[in-house]
Amino acid sequence: MSTAVLKTTSDPLGGLLDYGRLVRGILRNYNEAVVGLLERDGFRLDIHSDLRVWRGIMQTASGTDGINPTFDPDRSGEPEDAYVLHVHDRDGRTAAMMCGRYIETDDYHDYVRRGLLWSPASAARPVETLLHEPGPSGRLSHCGGLWVDPVHRGIGLSWLIPRLNHAVAAYRWGVDGIVGVVFDRLLSKGVPTANYGVPDVRLCVDGWFWPTGKRERIYQTFTPADFLIKRTWDDLEQIRAGGDKKMRDFAPIARKRNDKAPVDDLATVP
Repeated sequence: MSTAVLKTTSDPLGGLLDYGRLVRGILRNYNEAVVGLLERDGFRLDIHSDLRVWRGIMQTASGTDGINPTFDPDRSGEPEDAYVLHVHDRDGRTAAMMCGRYIETDDYHDYVRRGLLWSPASAARPVETLLHEPGPSGRLSHCGGLWVDPVHRGIGLSWLIPRLNHAVAAYRWGVDGIVGVVFDRLLSKGVPTANYGVPDVRLCVDGWFWPTGKRERIYQTFTPADFLIKRTWDDLEQIRAGGDKKMRDFAPIARKRNDKAPVDDLATVP
């Protein structure tokens, strides 16, 4: 029996495909396609590694409910790694922002219960949650902090930027999944599932929530890596097949005549 046959028998895919390289290629091509889609509408994308860039702009941004401590290192501690997606319009003004924060944990539900999304490990403030079973684990990205300038709402940025954020996190960190939290008022409008493309949404908090100082209904979102890659590939195919189409032609909420209310509330995403 030849050595080639022996190699095939022990490793059917040996030498045929490098799946890690294949996945990164899909993510890279998607990211490049999204940059092109943004440029088609006159936008430019920058990526910063300091979350304080996001915080600084949010301090004076219109239509926000305050600064989310998850993406404020002075309140929740310095993350192991993080980034800010910063979209500028053709005049150089900030049109949209969103963040990714790297988390490595054996149990994300426990991570949330300990309050580590909103407070530093050295002075953790626990949060009472409804999720007591083990949660997502491994290399994760907590994605959130989406803000879209009111001038640019309703054109598809709230659809494109969260999906780009997931792809950037997957490319940058090789994550096992994307986690996030969203308030009830956005979930009721279908924003996490329709716009963000999130497959797993569970009620996490139903009661007092110290980061906002009031009672809240908050949901945890989870997008596993395999679902993310398939969705990214599907979106890439749509963008490629779309020719000269713009963001609003792809975004489900932007296509609706009544999109103003849900898009205007995007600053409330934790």
